[in-house]
Amino acid sequence: MRMTREEAIAILEESKRQNEIMRDNPSTFWTSHQMADGIKNTKRRIEALDVAITSAQLESGCCSATSGQSRGEPDRAGPGMR
Repeated sequence: MRMTREEAIAILEESKRQNEIMRDNPSTFWTSHQMADGIKNTKRRIEALDVAITSAQLESGCCSATSGQSRGEPDRAGPGMR
């Protein structure tokens, strides 16, 4: 049985949420000498997950292109992202 696009989006969103927790609480996840790289890598994963989620949502036509805004989250789109 194949995973549906909606199930895949839900998994990507959960992964993004977990990475946001890591980004927001770095001392819980990394030692001081790992922190700078850990935060940088986490931010890159969040950006990649945003792109993947938005792409999957647009392909399925299930949601708006501004991921998260419908749930009251701030607009995280950077320059050139619109």
